[in-house]
Amino acid sequence: MRIRLLYLMFVVCFCKCTNRVDKPGKSIVSVIDGFVPTLDGRTVYLVEAHNWQKRLDSTVVRDGLFRFSIPHDSTFAPFKVSIQYNDPIAPVGIASLIFDNEFQKTEEGKRPNGHSGFYLEEDTVFLAEVMPPAIADSMIRQVSAPVPMRKVAEPLKEKKVKNSIDTSLHKVPVTRFSNIRFTYPNLRIQIRAGKQTEVMYKMSMSSFGWIGRVDSLKRVRLLKAFANQIKTNPFSYVLLDDIYNSRSQYSKSELKELLGLFDADVRESRKGDQFLDYLDIRLDPGDPIPELVVRDVNGEYRSVMRSTSPVNVLILWASWCGPCREEIPMLKEVEAHFRNRGVNIASISIDTNEENWKKAIAVEKMPWQQYIVDSAKIGGFLDVLNVQGIPVTFIVDGQKMKIKRFDGSDNSTKQQLIDLIEAQLGAGWKLN
Repeated sequence: MRIRLLYLMFVVCFCKCTNRVDKPGKSIVSVIDGFVPTLDGRTVYLVEAHNWQKRLDSTVVRDGLFRFSIPHDSTFAPFKVSIQYNDPIAPVGIASLIFDNEFQKTEEGKRPNGHSGFYLEEDTVFLAEVMPPAIADSMIRQVSAPVPMRKVAEPLKEKKVKNSIDTSLHKVPVTRFSNIRFTYPNLRIQIRAGKQTEVMYKMSMSSFGWIGRVDSLKRVRLLKAFANQIKTNPFSYVLLDDIYNSRSQYSKSELKELLGLFDADVRESRKGDQFLDYLDIRLDPGDPIPELVVRDVNGEYRSVMRSTSPVNVLILWASWCGPCREEIPMLKEVEAHFRNRGVNIASISIDTNEENWKKAIAVEKMPWQQYIVDSAKIGGFLDVLNVQGIPVTFIVDGQKMKIKRFDGSDNSTKQQLIDLIEAQLGAGWKLN
């Protein structure tokens, strides 16, 4: 009975509440109120969505209710968060609350698409579990106003399953996740959040920000559509994040134009500053590649390029990257073709685990120089070269001018590399 009364009180607040507005000069506090009786007695954690190991707050669910209260300073800008709880039969022992996307239309009787995150902002966020029919019906009859809650089948009872899966994040293959059953498979949450979350949910099925490899006409249309969307939502950190996450697909002038369409407080936020820092270090077409100093297998810092070599072949890779490992035999054939002809070939790893890098080197036996970027410098290193995915191969001349860039590889890459390097060497002969 107590939980039912609390449920009724929460529903009224969920339906009629207004967002909190902080008074000028006061510190900013983000509040998240939740009603999830299924997790009663459990600890829930508020985490950064893209760094779930960074916990912002935690609390215990009491009588189905919980609250997170996060203070911020004047530099606060909205960012994406998730709510997690311990689940012994979930991957890595952690499960996230999944929120219904009520902004997208679904067929009658079908569950809306779910999201594991929302934006933390100055508005109060309300979360409410979608109740099973038997409970929801009895509660709805006790209130005069309609309750905007979808009914679903009775949740499955918790099934005790012996967990035979290694909970180490780096040892659980993603391909096995589909076979794992969560403790609460029917746990559904409705959310009432601020305007940042609304934009994210409305845009979730679009490909906003992504251009890819398209012809020039389609590119112009996409850029115009993206610009119009920003003009409609100039306050949106969601759209800023989407553009930034696809930054390597744009020219510097395109990025500057799109950035200029956002509100001043968005442009002047920490994410906006990060955007400007990226534009400052990113190379313009025709700029020489800067000196790249990284560590070799002995821990010595060295420059990867040789000014005395007419051609430098720089390969960005990592031990955990399947496509990177798959193209190594092809690269070995290219190296054998140009051996003793003055071509400098160097592989540069972005591994964060140096031991794994050295093990991969021992296995692959690549007969050219091997280097690794310091973990703390990986982001800046990739931004300078405008790289967001690997493998990537650069062909650079002795004056550090980029001749060609290969993103990934296919059946034609080997001959393209050979032809390009031959043309630069001026030798004029090819592998039979």
